[in-house]
Amino acid sequence: MSFTSKQTDLSKSNFTDLNGMEKERTSSNEQCAKSPNEKAKAKNNFPLADMLKGLSFNDTKRFYFLSLLFLIFLLILLFNKQILSYASSFLGAITLFAVLRSPMRILTIRYKWKKWLASGFLTILAIILFLIPLGGIVFMLIDLLSNSSFDFAEIWEQARKWNGVVFERFNVNLLSIDTVKAMSAIGQKVLTWLFSNLSSLAINSVLMIFLLYYMLYQRDSFERAIRELLPFTQENKGILVKESKKIIVTNAISVPVLALIQGLFAYCGYFFLGVSNPLFFAILTAFSTIIPIVGTMIVYMPIALYFAIEQEWLHALIMFLYGLIIIGGVDNVARFLLQKWIADIHPLITVFGVIFGMAVFGFWGVIFGPLLISLLILFLNMYRHDYVHGSRAVPRVTSPVKESASSEELIEKWQTIKEKRQAKKQ
Repeated sequence: MSFTSKQTDLSKSNFTDLNGMEKERTSSNEQCAKSPNEKAKAKNNFPLADMLKGLSFNDTKRFYFLSLLFLIFLLILLFNKQILSYASSFLGAITLFAVLRSPMRILTIRYKWKKWLASGFLTILAIILFLIPLGGIVFMLIDLLSNSSFDFAEIWEQARKWNGVVFERFNVNLLSIDTVKAMSAIGQKVLTWLFSNLSSLAINSVLMIFLLYYMLYQRDSFERAIRELLPFTQENKGILVKESKKIIVTNAISVPVLALIQGLFAYCGYFFLGVSNPLFFAILTAFSTIIPIVGTMIVYMPIALYFAIEQEWLHALIMFLYGLIIIGGVDNVARFLLQKWIADIHPLITVFGVIFGMAVFGFWGVIFGPLLISLLILFLNMYRHDYVHGSRAVPRVTSPVKESASSEELIEKWQTIKEKRQAKKQ
């Protein structure tokens, strides 16, 4: 009896042990079976992956594309102020690159110059032709001002004399306390602006030279990157690049040429009318050509007014007519001839482009203000040409003019002639 009960208890305990072992084996197998799935779930347990899991390939690609654009614009916004501080150097380098691009191709392809040698040569040429004359003019103005003897007592007496004449004729007191305070405040602001921009001008000039060198050295990569980033068809890309080059080269050449021509005509007029320091006022006239609307009037009108106050009425009349007809007229004639020779741009594009461009980009706005307005008109013409049914718009901004052979055409002609000569020798 006792033996039977012990055997029964032993069998129960063995059965319990076997059940426990089976449960442990089953649970361990379940854990082994679930572990790969759990690892996969843990690996993909991210909100972005869950969100993209249900998207198609095109939707996923579009999402990454928009994310990349967002990051690019975010970085641009973060460096917005720093980029604007050195925007003039970049714009200046692009201007010089557009002018020197063809000579770079000729030197490297036709004459087989090394890229570093051709880039260095053209960069030095740009310094000699553009920066040194500009610096020379600035130092000449400083020298003229430093060597001039100013007798402030005499100037004050002369100013009082002029004020008396104006007050008698027009009942206006130019030397009132409020007027003097306003003029001194304006003078202080101008001097502060000049001194604060001297360091920026020097830094931007040096940076512009470095950018120009590497743009020329890596010309193919630079042009290829621009073409790849443009969101247009191949035809419209070619039109955009061609029109932009025309506008940049036109303004880059016309601005200094027009300034030089008007400065020469102004110097002749100032010299024959007996204006003191005619060279100084001629240089000021040349610089004032970039100012829209008023332009050179801000120089020759005060000179004519000075002659009128001195009661030299004939000199005042001649100065006014000479400035209005000769100095102002030569600008219109020379600009018309230059634009017909390079690219015929509408005058309103130039005027409003210079106004808006100088407010945004400073000096280089003279070139890139008209460029931006021209690009806006070009994009509108492209849209009308491609998407508006029945539109007669042409995707152009500049009027068609007779074009000279480009550097690519000249190189191809030269290579054809060279191959023919080699074939004759053989």
